[in-house]
Amino acid sequence: MAGTINVTSNPSDATIVLDNVVTYELTPHIFTVAVGNHEVYVTLGGYELPDTETVNVKEGKESKVNFTLKPILPGSIRITTKPEGAFVRLDDNPTDFETVGEGNVGEYTFENVAAGPHWVGMRMPYYNRESFNITVESGKQAKIEVKLTLKPPKYYCPTCKKEYELTPRKIKTHVKDASGNVIIKEKDNVKNKSKTKGVVAF
Repeated sequence: MAGTINVTSNPSDATIVLDNVVTYELTPHIFTVAVGNHEVYVTLGGYELPDTETVNVKEGKESKVNFTLKPILPGSIRITTKPEGAFVRLDDNPTDFETVGEGNVGEYTFENVAAGPHWVGMRMPYYNRESFNITVESGKQAKIEVKLTLKPPKYYCPTCKKEYELTPRKIKTHVKDASGNVIIKEKDNVKNKSKTKGVVAF
């Protein structure tokens, strides 16, 4: 026992998938199939994937199914940073763009972004770098809001020829003793007291 399914689409020439099998037939096309329920959808480059339709086929009868396809439209990515002045980059584009605004909040919007997954990176002097993976839907705007974090403060010691991180309440000083060793001292920023932490061979 068999019937037929008449599959059409607007626009035409879409590839037909019948019961989860790519048929490589293009719309419009008529299939002869067994009686019962069958699942049908179509695919066409540059268009959104439509919902799957369940078609009930009866003996000797023709069932019709039509798909109106929606084009995939570009979207956008809106980036908000706190503070303003961060440099943002999209995918492998080597150009950086700056977030601008007022009140310590900056914004930048990438327009005409292709629908699909994207990478966004951002950097700013004295702040930690950030990066995000984000998906843009057809014709929609994706949003990223970021509060950048400051890097730990550092200073370069010309005696040791090294870079050190500073703690909020401590300042390190390095001096040479009579033997040529480097004495590391910490000074409390608040109480203004210092003490020798140790001796490091120079």
